[in-house]
Amino acid sequence: MSLANMIDYGKSKIGQVTYSMTNRNGEFSMDCSSFVFKALIAGGFLTKDTAIGNTESLFALQASLLQEISYRKVQAGDLFIAGIKGASSGSAGHTGIHLGQGKILHCTYYFGSQNVVITSAHGWMGDASGLPVRHFRLLKKQSKLKEADRQMTILQVDGQWGFATSRRLQEIYQLRIRDGIISHQYRQQCNQYLYAAQFDHTQKGSQLICALQQKLGITADGLCGRQTIRAMQKKLKTTVDATISPQSELVKKIQQKLNQNQRPF
Repeated sequence: MSLANMIDYGKSKIGQVTYSMTNRNGEFSMDCSSFVFKALIAGGFLTKDTAIGNTESLFALQASLLQEISYRKVQAGDLFIAGIKGASSGSAGHTGIHLGQGKILHCTYYFGSQNVVITSAHGWMGDASGLPVRHFRLLKKQSKLKEADRQMTILQVDGQWGFATSRRLQEIYQLRIRDGIISHQYRQQCNQYLYAAQFDHTQKGSQLICALQQKLGITADGLCGRQTIRAMQKKLKTTVDATISPQSELVKKIQQKLNQNQRPF
């Protein structure tokens, strides 16, 4: 394990990375947490086959890899994680690497296509947005994110298909991208309350929806339309109206299955 290798990897990406929460697993397209995960792997703190996680995954590594420290004890190679554990995904969290002397190395969307940067810590860790910021020292041992740790929190069974529900589906179906986004959906009345959807006119579809459609035995075009919603409702024996409502009976059943660590379909 080498803090120097971890930091060197991070610095090698300065000016080379475009920020993206959708395409976050490449070497030139990352978000804040995938950048930190890749740096940890480069430093040997995580095994090479570790799945790229998010801020919630980092919180789950406390005790096995991370030891919380106060800000006054921070030194080069320590990590910061901003956000509330259990609710830090997406724009509700941020993470990066401390360099000491009040500087951090992190991936942020504020710098166009050159998103890995060194900035001041204060005002850039998420604190400027009012997020709580915690600081962690790496333990001197190699770790691996356990499959059980990928379910960071029990979902609230509220019938709302948001980012947390999508991310848990991406985890349990072992998809490569686990960003909580249902990409490239075509907005219709039946899916307008798919809160995790990224609506556009490309009709490229979502990897997650494709996976669910394959399990349901229907056309796998990646688009969550009436046929897909109807098939999900029939499978989970809820009211069949081919529509996701603002507080959906179907989504509640999905969330209940996920909280039992079961695949809904």
